[in-house]
Amino acid sequence: MEKSIVTCHSTYLNNCMSAFIKGTIDFFRTEYFGRTKEVVVSTYEKAVQHYQNRKSKAGENDRPQFPFITIDPSMDFEPEEVAGRFLYNYPSFDNFEASRQWSPRIYEDDNVYIAPVLNRYKGEMEIIIWCSSVYDLIDTRFKAIQFFGGYERPIIPEAITGFFTLPDEFKYYTYENPYTTESYVLDWTTTTATEHLIRNINQNKMVWDYKVRPYIKLVSASDGSEKYGGSGDEISDHRLTLTLEWECAIPTHFVLVATHLPEPCHYFSLNIELGYKYIKASEDATTSFTAPEEVITTYKDLEDSTGLTRIDMIYGSSYNYNLTESDAEKIEANSTDPISIEIPDVTISDCVLLRVYGKYGEIPMDFSWNFVSPNVVDLLPFALTNMEEDDVVSIIVYTMTRRGDVWV
Repeated sequence: MEKSIVTCHSTYLNNCMSAFIKGTIDFFRTEYFGRTKEVVVSTYEKAVQHYQNRKSKAGENDRPQFPFITIDPSMDFEPEEVAGRFLYNYPSFDNFEASRQWSPRIYEDDNVYIAPVLNRYKGEMEIIIWCSSVYDLIDTRFKAIQFFGGYERPIIPEAITGFFTLPDEFKYYTYENPYTTESYVLDWTTTTATEHLIRNINQNKMVWDYKVRPYIKLVSASDGSEKYGGSGDEISDHRLTLTLEWECAIPTHFVLVATHLPEPCHYFSLNIELGYKYIKASEDATTSFTAPEEVITTYKDLEDSTGLTRIDMIYGSSYNYNLTESDAEKIEANSTDPISIEIPDVTISDCVLLRVYGKYGEIPMDFSWNFVSPNVVDLLPFALTNMEEDDVVSIIVYTMTRRGDVWV
């Protein structure tokens, strides 16, 4: 139970996509079309209707000027063929690896961090430019090809910004460490989060700003002019259609990684184990496990900052404990109430003199059991996975043959 990982999909991805589209359009309006030109984000039919309404309405509305531009961002997007195939891009796979891909993290303290995960998507966008004359169309076509550096050559806008929304599950997440009983609610005042009105749900949510660098390339520039009579709804007879492809990293979900560490018996321990022997879990057991006959342990004590200690020890005795119905209920409930086992007829001076085994092999010290007093071991029910009533827990007691200091 060293780490727990929680994944939450970004609920309002439409805001991320809208921010990307708006940022891209602002880039074109500023860098390509010029700030004084009228740009409409819409479909072809809606753009024509918008133009006709502007023409027919009196008052303070002005007539649009040529070139009149419509950008139609297609919603037929999909993961990019290369970068969009990595497993850590998706919440059903490698979430721990995903949490280490992107920075900065949106929250981090000594025990918890939350990281956004971005997946690379691609799609198409169509720009329809109505020109005042064939000469204007020629100029516009030249300008488009020159601006993109020809066909199939990516350009990279520098300042496409947006924001992603923190899921409520993470906003109210409570960290709990079953080993130390530490518990607290995440302190968001230490982060750069801001409150923002999400218009499509009319709610204030906690958000973070981000900046992306999409790849945009010109796929085609086609002449859409009506040379032999129009359908009656065109704005002019001279129309240029630019088809663009884009790739962009979109924040798709979030990964929370919480670390749960016990207070260690020793900070550092290195074991050399020799002469394994078979030991039955009980007198009636048909199977046995192996335990080392001799062990050389080098460790760093909690209170000693000067060096390392070495202990040589040899197998002494074993004690078997059968889990009771009450113990099994604690394990089933993931209880933090320990299962105390008293080892008779021994006095143990150090936790390194003990090994604890179950039906699946050695049970790790600190994470699954603690040495409490000279002859008591506490099993931690929440860490004893798949242990059941009547299962045997074997405690091996070693006898120390040599003790000394190892200076470093």
